[in-house]
Amino acid sequence: MRIRFTTLALALPLVGTVLADQVVIRKHLGDDCFYCCTGTLTSVTFGDVPETALTYYAKLAESNYFMTSLAACIDTYCKRSAVQYRGALAGWEHYVGYALEYGPNVVMPSYDEIEAKMPAASDIKEVDTLSLGATDILNSTIVPSQAAYIEYMRTLVSTRPMSTPMR
Repeated sequence: MRIRFTTLALALPLVGTVLADQVVIRKHLGDDCFYCCTGTLTSVTFGDVPETALTYYAKLAESNYFMTSLAACIDTYCKRSAVQYRGALAGWEHYVGYALEYGPNVVMPSYDEIEAKMPAASDIKEVDTLSLGATDILNSTIVPSQAAYIEYMRTLVSTRPMSTPMR
């Protein structure tokens, strides 16, 4: 799938930086639900990120709150259909691959390992991640609000050609 941009420079989440007249090829369209979850959560500061974590992926992988929040988001928004759920699990596998490639010595837990660490559903709060400030620190597992999830989906879909339907 190819998209042509003619703007000077554009930073697109999940795609990268695009310069004038460059062609962008979006991969892994089946993973949209997963990437909406990661997109809504990577803007959040979780209080259990170890100071010793050296890379971006190590910080995410070593944060129990981030990883369980990611699983909670997948459980909330991606399990609505078998196709979305399979895409989300495929997204998790891609993420593990990125972590290993860009974060030496990162041990990214499997989805099953994270699900085993999930707190009770009644202990998971829905948080509007769009309204959090830079100094807000969360010390629990959360699920992004539906509004935040939809806003991120709109951003993701806006990077897709008009002929590709939103799932």
